[in-house]
Amino acid sequence: MNKYEFGFQSNKGNPYIFLMILSPLVTVPLLVLMENLNLPVFFIVILTPIIFGGYMMYKKGKARDEITLDNRGFTSSYYGRIDFNDIAEIVQLPWYRRNPPTMAIRLTSGKKIGWNLTYRGSIFNTSADAHTFDDFTTALADKLEARVQHKNPFVEQKAPETTSLAGQLQGEKKRNNSVYWTLPLGFVVALTGLIRTCGKDWLPNRNIDFGKVAARQEALYHQNIITARQIMDSMAVVNGPAFLYTNDTGAILKQMPDLEVEEATGIRVFQQTAANMEMQRFIEHPDSFPPRIFVIGTDTVFKKMTKSILNMDDSASRYLYLRVYDTSQHIKAPSFRGSTMDTTKYKVFDVTTAIPIYDTTKIGEAIEKAFPGMHLMLAQVHHRSSFKVYLTGRVSEGIPEHLFRKAVLELNKQFHAVKVDTTLFVSKTFFN
Repeated sequence: MNKYEFGFQSNKGNPYIFLMILSPLVTVPLLVLMENLNLPVFFIVILTPIIFGGYMMYKKGKARDEITLDNRGFTSSYYGRIDFNDIAEIVQLPWYRRNPPTMAIRLTSGKKIGWNLTYRGSIFNTSADAHTFDDFTTALADKLEARVQHKNPFVEQKAPETTSLAGQLQGEKKRNNSVYWTLPLGFVVALTGLIRTCGKDWLPNRNIDFGKVAARQEALYHQNIITARQIMDSMAVVNGPAFLYTNDTGAILKQMPDLEVEEATGIRVFQQTAANMEMQRFIEHPDSFPPRIFVIGTDTVFKKMTKSILNMDDSASRYLYLRVYDTSQHIKAPSFRGSTMDTTKYKVFDVTTAIPIYDTTKIGEAIEKAFPGMHLMLAQVHHRSSFKVYLTGRVSEGIPEHLFRKAVLELNKQFHAVKVDTTLFVSKTFFN
């Protein structure tokens, strides 16, 4: 978890700005109508509400916040607990409020929260406060981006409205700080795909109706999802059951093609066009996209069960897969001497590897060699409640149910050797 403490201007002081502006408009006409009014009294009556409004604007508007950011959301000493699922939108600020690094968020409840700061510093915040807040918005964008990495349409998203929040936040930061236009490569690629898909419909018309284009892409997207899922259901039956053993009791397995349908531009019509092109390829040639097993944890983060650098070139015909995951631990990236790196950039510890099974090797030995220092890795379950282990196998990869059960027994022996309570683990079967 990362903490950010800074001063900012609260919106609670805004009503007093209107008092300062409107009070002369009311008092001056009244004073003009009054007879025998001397000059000192005139200025006292005029300036009193203005001075009072300025004082109250400063007192109510000057605020401090301490934010603790974690993998599920953030806790603000000023606004309270905000989960990522509570965020409906990163508000696009109008030009007159675009004072970097100011940010506003609209929650699903309809409430709007925000922090007003300026890099130049003011009576409400220092320049250091502004840079601290900018670090928070950068870390928040990374957290939101991590929630939608490798997004796949075959996974039911519990909170689809949050999938573009990272793009919204990054876009707002760019609008705050940019003074020139840029054309990213992803935009060019998506635009090219959109023209290829809809170009014939556009050419007869001088004025492109992007509303109709977006509607057609939306309808095609949902139809492709339905068709692709039907294909996946039939392939699941052919590939046979898959098995899961884990201490994350809410985890499930999904079988899906490994498609690249990530959001590249933040513009929905281009995103759906790219997704439609990729899904059309799968629908036409499903055999070219071998289905992969994905583990979806209780926190809705999903991970493809795949080989690692430890066994990338292995030629075994049977594989188990092992994932170790801990949201409270991060991997520190290598850095050059004298350089520093923001700890919010460190990746969450989430590692997957294959366990090749040979007739000449015992399953227990194969599991023990899955990671260097395997016993130390498994012992983390005893010391950290956040440390999760996922063992998977499926029939189509040479792991029938009796072999998977044997692998579970061997894994439990290694757990018991490091005093791990295996009663917390569950076994599940999918795609029967």
